Amino acid sequence: MDIAGIRLKNPVMPASGTFGSGQEYSGFVDLNRLGAVVTKGVSCVPWEGNPSPRIMETASGMINAVGLQEPGMVEYITKEIKKKAAQPVSMKLTPNVTDITEIAKAAEAGGADALSLINTITGMRIDVKKRTFSVANKTGGLSGPAIKPVALRMVWQTCRAVSIPVIGMGGIQTAEDALEFIMAGAAAVAVGTANFRNPCAMPEIIGGLEKYMEENGIRDLKEIRGIVS
Repeated sequence: MDIAGIRLKNPVMPASGTFGSGQEYSGFVDLNRLGAVVTKGVSCVPWEGNPSPRIMETASGMINAVGLQEPGMVEYITKEIKKKAAQPVSMKLTPNVTDITEIAKAAEAGGADALSLINTITGMRIDVKKRTFSVANKTGGLSGPAIKPVALRMVWQTCRAVSIPVIGMGGIQTAEDALEFIMAGAAAVAVGTANFRNPCAMPEIIGGLEKYMEENGIRDLKEIRGIVS
């Protein structure tokens, strides 16, 4: 399969920030089995991130307020990045907006080669025993199965609004989850929170996709991409 001129062996990759450089998972996952390896964001200067505690589980996911802890880009918007970048640029979209399609179309107009969505949804937990916020930042990004229906809806809307490839993410744990995003129009999928619970989640999803294709006589996932309208 192809995304913005980059050839991938399959559509499954980790979500940024959940896989480190990939080496942390190399004991569990054959990295060559993945469609791509996605590292955490990198800036031009070191950044310590938010104070701890920074992660808290919820009933169907987790809240994180890591704060982009990283070793350096002072500022980005799509058009300025494209002036300097020779490689394809995929912009990750926040769901915390009124209309995701307007943001998607703006990124496309700015020159984005692909889009990734969704990022986390702003949430909060309170520790009733300590009578304080569960994460030091007070609020954080909610991820995991809880946000999947929202993510799926936004991916479907975005795929109908732009002509560039969309990488769907948000609560994907199984091959069936991945198939829903593909049928909504996603060219590829990214797995995030599931990696913390199950380091082998991505190979299992890839295997599940292969099994589904074999059982249903599908030679290329393009045959079912965006099949729901």
